[in-house]
Amino acid sequence: MRAGLGGGWEGRSVAIEGFGKVGGGVATEVTSRGGRVAAVSTLAGCIADPSGLDVGRLLALRRDHGDQCVVHYGLPVGPPGRLFSTAGADVIVPGTRPGVISQQVAEMLPPGVRVVAPAANVPYTRQGAEVLHRRGILALPDFVCNAGAVIGYRSAPQATPGQVLADASNRITELILDALSDPAGPLAGACQRAARFLRSWRDDPPAPPFAP
Repeated sequence: MRAGLGGGWEGRSVAIEGFGKVGGGVATEVTSRGGRVAAVSTLAGCIADPSGLDVGRLLALRRDHGDQCVVHYGLPVGPPGRLFSTAGADVIVPGTRPGVISQQVAEMLPPGVRVVAPAANVPYTRQGAEVLHRRGILALPDFVCNAGAVIGYRSAPQATPGQVLADASNRITELILDALSDPAGPLAGACQRAARFLRSWRDDPPAPPFAP
């Protein structure tokens, strides 16, 4: 995931909903590329630090306490939903519940948020996606962001793990950049491209993936 699709993570930050295997992996990858994790939420609550949370410490606490890791970190703990109103993140990663990016949540995102990059399936409601588009926040398509494993299955048998990861990253970036050319935004653009592909082998493609 490239921060804001505008280069590297240096000097940029992310807020991550959910801190299981996927959320922990996102946090590790962001910090390894020079970014900061400004906020994390689990079922037990949300913690935030605009200067950057200690991801290594959080991972260690998760091994011992699971979702309660945020409680043991030592910062004030707010409700999980506070993640979406916490200032200091350039990128929001919804990683747990379908439909979490509702109209209300999309409207409450702080002005500094530039990108929503889903790590979970069907994170947007239709109204939420419309608000993001109106506000100029890039709503990346979940079915593209989460396609790494499927793309990896198509790698050459002799490919190394590093090559598989690089190929998946490059292909996902290529698909998103292509969708970005759509005036309606990358989510709508990706949906239209997916529909065109599906029409090549079926009559009626499904509707865009929005939560109720």
